[in-house]
Amino acid sequence: MILITGASGFVGRNLVRRLNPRSNVRCLVRKSSDTAGLEGCELVEGDITDPVSLLEATKGVEAVIHLVAALGASTYRENYDVHVTGAKNLVDACKANGVRRIVVASTVATLAER
Repeated sequence: MILITGASGFVGRNLVRRLNPRSNVRCLVRKSSDTAGLEGCELVEGDITDPVSLLEATKGVEAVIHLVAALGASTYRENYDVHVTGAKNLVDACKANGVRRIVVASTVATLAER
């Protein structure tokens, strides 16, 4: 099982389209996520800033592809919470559940000015 965070975003949705026919794919989605294009995947509701939901999402997972981005984050704190604290939460959940591989994709666009 592969968990994809940020699956409802541009990169995530395209990755899901490629992986889904060949792999067991689980997608971490928020309540507000547009899940069009994620059909055939196991959808798990949660948030990168919520460690408990990440523990649940990473159960039984062999690998995680982490694509979350706080697009349109209005403050430095919000950006930090998603990109730094969120990534730490995910790594901690992966360690707790024995996930062996994590792939992280990011961009300088995730950096916010103070």
